[in-house]
Amino acid sequence: MAAKLGVIRELLRRRALPGGGVRRLPDAWDEGVAHEVAAELGISLQAADKLISLAWTLEARLPRVSAALDAGVIDYVKGSWSFAPWFASQVQEAAPAGKPLGRLRPGAS
Repeated sequence: MAAKLGVIRELLRRRALPGGGVRRLPDAWDEGVAHEVAAELGISLQAADKLISLAWTLEARLPRVSAALDAGVIDYVKGSWSFAPWFASQVQEAAPAGKPLGRLRPGAS
């Protein structure tokens, strides 16, 4: 899973829309990214959106968790199970004012 998330982060960088970013990741990207991810992984568009949000959030807002996943210190299953309550609280706290995580979308400012 860590490898997939890394590939998705690179795809976000390559399909970035002009504007700002966080930790070398764009704040907005081409809408076609979700379609590319869905087609390549054989998943629904909704599942692709969730995976893209996870890849972006881990790198931009929880870089230490992202690094632990990349290094194999934790795996996706353990990470999602043991960090789920903490993860949710950290993401909501780090979300920009007025933009809950669920509302961050491609092309958002």
